[in-house]
Amino acid sequence: EALRLLKGVRQICWYCRVSPATWYGWLKNHDFPASRLPDGRYVTSPTLIDGWVCSLRKAQSDGPKGASASDTAGAGV
Repeated sequence: EALRLLKGVRQICWYCRVSPATWYGWLKNHDFPASRLPDGRYVTSPTLIDGWVCSLRKAQSDGPKGASASDTAGAGV
């Protein structure tokens, strides 16, 4: 199967089912896996997004020792 790319904020937000404001927050605060092309558009793949979501969920469920759920929550995923 060929690598499927999501190009631009609209496609990425459509795949994630979130608003651009939410997505930009993820990009800024939660290390969302996207790269910026020379023309200014963002690009990523469903595989990278799915892996990112899984890692966030794992971090939220594991959490650092002594951390409360609110310390690792807030990604909105």
